[in-house]
Amino acid sequence: MNKFKDPVAAYLAKRGLHLTPDYQNFSGFKEVVVVVPCYNELENLPFLLDSFLANDTSTFEKIASLFVINHPENAASEIKNSSSETVRLLTDFGSSSPLPVAIIDMPGAGREVPVKFAGAGYPRKTGLDSAISLTDHARPGNSLLVSVDADCLVAPSYFTRLVELAQRGCKAAVLEYKHREDDAENIEAIREYEACLRSYTDGLKYAGSPYAWHFIGSTMVSNVSTYVKAGGMNTRRAAEDFYFLENIAKVTKIESIEEVLVFPSNRVSDRVIFGTGKAMNDRKETGKAIKPYPPIVFERLKTFLSVYHEDYTSVEKLIDAIRKTDEETFVFLESCKFSIAMRSIYKSSKSGAQISNQKNIWFDALKTMRLVSLFRTSEP
Repeated sequence: MNKFKDPVAAYLAKRGLHLTPDYQNFSGFKEVVVVVPCYNELENLPFLLDSFLANDTSTFEKIASLFVINHPENAASEIKNSSSETVRLLTDFGSSSPLPVAIIDMPGAGREVPVKFAGAGYPRKTGLDSAISLTDHARPGNSLLVSVDADCLVAPSYFTRLVELAQRGCKAAVLEYKHREDDAENIEAIREYEACLRSYTDGLKYAGSPYAWHFIGSTMVSNVSTYVKAGGMNTRRAAEDFYFLENIAKVTKIESIEEVLVFPSNRVSDRVIFGTGKAMNDRKETGKAIKPYPPIVFERLKTFLSVYHEDYTSVEKLIDAIRKTDEETFVFLESCKFSIAMRSIYKSSKSGAQISNQKNIWFDALKTMRLVSLFRTSEP
């Protein structure tokens, strides 16, 4: 196939951060590649590896695990030493394990993470982009790229479910999760945090939002075709999973897999400005409980979405209906150039279905979260 007509080759040429693995104990393509960024995870990684090995070994011929050992170029010497030890640990594991293993040694010469990209997105993108080469390019719709973090554990059915998803042509999914409670000091905090996350997701489902799934990097699944079509992973230092899934949702439906397959850590961390570790750290420092979202905010969101997707014949009628329903919502929308966007959508769309789809794309996951946050702050 001409590389300029091949969307996968075009993506890698224009936007890819792909690297050839430094170590690989298998040959041939895999149906599923599980990508694991590893930054200073020498203590946690063996537990993830054990949970991998607890899976059905008959699935190993279809699975590859790709580990991306990384640290920023300005990392302290002990972090750099930890990276070297991690490479040795994984190389030893790969040489003795029945599980297919590939390793990208980003601490290698000239490959450390640039300081301006120090965070979660850059190594995750490098891993996912590089994983494409381990899949069958002729069948990008049947090859899955999966993300999981090195401080997680996975269920014994994890690989089996992933292979099933690949074989039935799953385009994108988020796997169900349950935070662990192995850090005794943070049990109450992690329960509060998870209840908060679930109150948001459940609230979006109730309101009828098309973005009603959780944004947890260790649960993300997409096939190669969808990954490329959505523009691939980003290099954000934090919240890379949120923006990645938002882009995925604009090109295909994201499935929610109900079986609990991933068990993230509940450890305290200050590595990034969002996420579980940061929430645990803030909870520990302030002592303030992490509260769930109040149901009233999703009542307001549901009302707005109902009006927003009414089949109005003109933008003026749509604007009038929203203003009569909730003026605060309209003021927020206008701060995002709502009227201008709607006039463009109505003018360029050829059908009601196309208008509705373009409305979903415009009022995306970020605008949804911002509006819900506005509602939450305005509640007494």
